[in-house]
Amino acid sequence: MPYLFEIILFLLPFGLYALWRRLNPEAEPDSRTVLLALVGIGLGMAGAVWYGLSVSAGPEVVYVPARMQDGEVVPGHAEPRGPGHAEPRGPGHAESKGPGHVEPKGPGHAETSR
Repeated sequence: MPYLFEIILFLLPFGLYALWRRLNPEAEPDSRTVLLALVGIGLGMAGAVWYGLSVSAGPEVVYVPARMQDGEVVPGHAEPRGPGHAEPRGPGHAESKGPGHVEPKGPGHAETSR
């Protein structure tokens, strides 16, 4: 339900175009309009690819997530990777136990199912 407004905004131009085509079946868009629409779509896609490639951080940068410090939120940011900074380890790393993993509390602790 919270995305209903966004879905309506997305579908509105398509619905208006379908309504216009229904009310004016003899009116065909001229070739210049179609060509300009295709050029616009192509430029939009090229711009999205360029933006995605130009904004991404390289391997020499590490992301520091947002955190609480002295009762205030410090926003997340990117920092240059220091010389002693280890490579990030993902969930597939050998030492990673996975999300939600909790180490046993004591030496005699064993999980039993009853």
